[in-house]
This record gives sequence, structure tokens and C-alpha cells, in this order.
Amino acid sequence: MSLPSPFGPGKPNPSTSTTDPLIQALARLLAEGRLALRPSNAARALNISQRTLWNLTNRGEGPPSVRLGSLTVYPVADLVAWLSHRAAEGVRDAAN
Repeated sequence: MSLPSPFGPGKPNPSTSTTDPLIQALARLLAEGRLALRPSNAARALNISQRTLWNLTNRGEGPPSVRLGSLTVYPVADLVAWLSHRAAEGVRDAAN
């Protein structure tokens, strides 16, 4: 049984619509069935520190996160969308 595309009907798969290696890596994780990542893995996937990810999330500028009891996770589809949006907008900042 295959899952419906998290990118939505008619929306391109970021792994084929961009050459950004980070976006491609995140899209591969999603294709492998990894729905969400813990903060340490999400930060590693984004090539940033956990502290930077926390700062971005705390300021409301980071990728969407989900609380599962006491655990915070970052849905892979949201990481891809957030990174794609930042790349398209040319966003650069010092998050620390």
C-alpha cells in the first residue's frame, strides 16, 4: 500500500524539481518512509546545529514541529517545504 504524496496532488516532488542537495536528501528520507525526525536528526539533515534549529523554532522562523507527548518531531515533508521556501526566497540569516 502506498501513501498519498505529502506534497499534495499536482505539486512537484522537491527531489526532482531542485538541485539543492539538502532538499534532495530530505525528500529521499520521506520516500524511504521516514515521516518525522527528532530535533538532532532534523538539525543534522539541515546541516545546522540543534541550538540553531531550536532558536529558529522558538522565534517562529523554523520549520513546523509537532509535539508527541514530551517528544518534539519535525515532519520531513515540512522540512522539505520550509527549506524550499527559504531557498526560493533567498533567506540568509545568523540564527544564533
